[in-house]
Amino acid sequence: MLEEGESQELNISFCPEESRAFCEKLGIRSQKATLSINLIGEGVIPSILCSVEGDVFNLGYVIAKETATSTFKIENTSSIGLKFSILLESLSPNRDKEQQKLPAFLSSPGKTDLVGTQNYSGLSVFSISPVEGTVGIGKTQEFTITFSPDHESLHYSDCLKIMLFDKEVIRVIQLKGAARNHMMYVEGGDPLDVPVESLALTTALAEEAAKAESDKLTKPILLRLECVQSETLVIPAVRELRVGGIRTAQFPSKKTVEFSWESLSILQMKGFTIDPVKGTVDRGQTKAITVSWAPPAGLDPDQLVTGTAMLTLKGDVKEVYSVYFMSRIVTNLLVASAQRPARSELNTNNTNQNLSDNPNMWDAVFECG
Repeated sequence: MLEEGESQELNISFCPEESRAFCEKLGIRSQKATLSINLIGEGVIPSILCSVEGDVFNLGYVIAKETATSTFKIENTSSIGLKFSILLESLSPNRDKEQQKLPAFLSSPGKTDLVGTQNYSGLSVFSISPVEGTVGIGKTQEFTITFSPDHESLHYSDCLKIMLFDKEVIRVIQLKGAARNHMMYVEGGDPLDVPVESLALTTALAEEAAKAESDKLTKPILLRLECVQSETLVIPAVRELRVGGIRTAQFPSKKTVEFSWESLSILQMKGFTIDPVKGTVDRGQTKAITVSWAPPAGLDPDQLVTGTAMLTLKGDVKEVYSVYFMSRIVTNLLVASAQRPARSELNTNNTNQNLSDNPNMWDAVFECG
């Protein structure tokens, strides 16, 4: 009821579910007259282009307690301005509830959590700027991601979501990174641990003691290879390891990473070939080591071939890796393709390994020399 001279504000919302034009008539009736208003609106599907290829944004390796930054961009390809906000799964209000559930590797074998290792300090491993704003029509917005790990781990990860208008998640990106106490690393091989670690509080003294003990240990790497063989064709098995040097200001700028293999003669007799057997890697770079295997003549196709070699890295310290090789012959190319284990980064912190994540495929036990 409006008295003479009074006014009333009407709020009209428009929430289309389709990308098309809409038209509606609004009627306002009184005792003496009816006012008709035509409402016209157009539904637009918001769209962006993102510079991140795929669903994973990997910030690579850094020295623990140092930081690394990287950027990506989104472009507004819609016909309207886009209001955005950035969400990190590790900061989700539902995070505590999710942590009460069984880890993904137990409840769903082969699956890993989007949120991985976090900092002991409780501070976010990954941060992003800006976290909200508006991208104009045809404009581009750049984001800066900072990776700040406070201890050594190969399983840092988080899930970044780009939300539009506080309603629709238009892009999901998994953030990954790794931290080492020293300037060199080896990646590749088959997983020997799970991507979950305890964040129980540790004293600085205990952390340093654990670091010193870890430096003394020989670190394990497992490589499984499958050679496809038929009556007329042999396809050698090929895998790859990568030796890398981490860019850091802690050490002299000319410091490089050296690597070399030992104990290769027995492996070569069993059909293994490694190239190169030694080399150097500049900081911020990686070098591939190709490992191939072709079965020796007369080998029983049902026999599992195993062997061990030592890979030594020299940088700010000396690290020794014991590389275990397990090879077998398969006779069906499709089976080999379907059963080949996915390449993943090796966590060298855990020496309690399960030598096979698929016991039906690799039914064997061997001695680690």
